[in-house]
Amino acid sequence: MFKEFRMKNTIKVLGIIALIAVIGFSFAACYNVADDDNGGGGGSSGGGGGDSGGLTVTGIGNYGVNVYASGSNISTFVAASSATLVATGGTNNGYKLWVYNNGLTSTRWTGTGSFPVLLTDTTNYTYYYATVNFTNGNGSANFSSFTTQPTY
Repeated sequence: MFKEFRMKNTIKVLGIIALIAVIGFSFAACYNVADDDNGGGGGSSGGGGGDSGGLTVTGIGNYGVNVYASGSNISTFVAASSATLVATGGTNNGYKLWVYNNGLTSTRWTGTGSFPVLLTDTTNYTYYYATVNFTNGNGSANFSSFTTQPTY
């Protein structure tokens, strides 16, 4: 009986150690693209290198930002969820935008033209959209030009 009890405890301890190891390796493997200043290859979605790829929106704090393919309808939450996302990042004095290609990449976004932009206020779960002009991945807009997005 004592041997069975000791065996169960040993298995529990080994399971906890394995779980801690998995978590530790997961943290070690995480790659923070926000700290990367390296460029990357180009592409039709506006990928590129250097220090480009920022959006400045005056009149707000730190929001999340998604940039969608030119001409996409993002006027409602449902419409935006089916639109093609080309770049993502944050806004606060020109946060960098990163190419989104079926997942976040480490390539700076360098798109040029008019693109639909969705701002995300995750504190209040409120979304705002507007079309913003970008040149080599850099754009700016005033928060007053954004419209509140309905959640339907």
